[in-house]
Amino acid sequence: MALVAFNAAMVAYAGVQVKQASDILVRTEGTNTLANMILSIFALNPSATPYHASKPYEIAVLALMVIFASGFAVIAYKLYKEFGWSIYKKIGADLAMRDMYKIYQIFIMILKFDIFFQLGFSAQFISVIVLAYNSTIDEDKGGPTPAAQVAFRNVLIIHLVLSVGACIVLPVLAWRGLKRESKYSMAAFICGGVGTLVYNIIKLNQVFVDPERFAGANKFLTFFLILNLLLGVVTLYLAWQCTKNFNNGLNAHIGKVSGTNIYPMESVSGPSKRWSIE
Repeated sequence: MALVAFNAAMVAYAGVQVKQASDILVRTEGTNTLANMILSIFALNPSATPYHASKPYEIAVLALMVIFASGFAVIAYKLYKEFGWSIYKKIGADLAMRDMYKIYQIFIMILKFDIFFQLGFSAQFISVIVLAYNSTIDEDKGGPTPAAQVAFRNVLIIHLVLSVGACIVLPVLAWRGLKRESKYSMAAFICGGVGTLVYNIIKLNQVFVDPERFAGANKFLTFFLILNLLLGVVTLYLAWQCTKNFNNGLNAHIGKVSGTNIYPMESVSGPSKRWSIE
């Protein structure tokens, strides 16, 4: 199910890419940019605009992604129905324990999504601010002012620190909290998650207020920021639910029964045999 959701997000991103590419090419139409030079090679009609020249290829890529994602979803659903028995063997017939285990697994899945999409936003945001800073150097023969240099450095450092925290520190805290059932680690994770949400809201507001500053990537950034906000809210809710389930025996159930654990059992009249629960 995680891969199905990821494929759906990538299909949505491909749709956003079609619109963003059209905006970029319209803004640079008639200029001698690398994008226009590449597109001119594949243009069926030399008189067509760059966007019309590339449109068939972009639509074809989007259509293929939809087809393959749909096929994968059908296969994944059939596999998903087979996993119920595996969960039963691992957790047992206790419905409450099975619900806690599902929340545990979904939380781990959402954490992986958080890392991927936060990194996606971080990489694009850094590219935008670096390109904007370089453009000021080209336009101003005297170079950027000391104030501009300090502002650029501060924005870059703050973003890198928060990105490292959101993509490395917070997942480690969450993983430690789950494995040790540590409420302190989960509390630190939730506080950090709230801080990440606030930071993403600030950046989303900047994209909406000053779209020219992020021209060429505003739709990409908006897509990733909105997705990060939605994932962040879901992550915080699941983190709270997992914390409430601590000390209810879930870790004992997860560690007690696994396909790799082998338990020796003595027979009545023969040598000891080894049994495994698959």
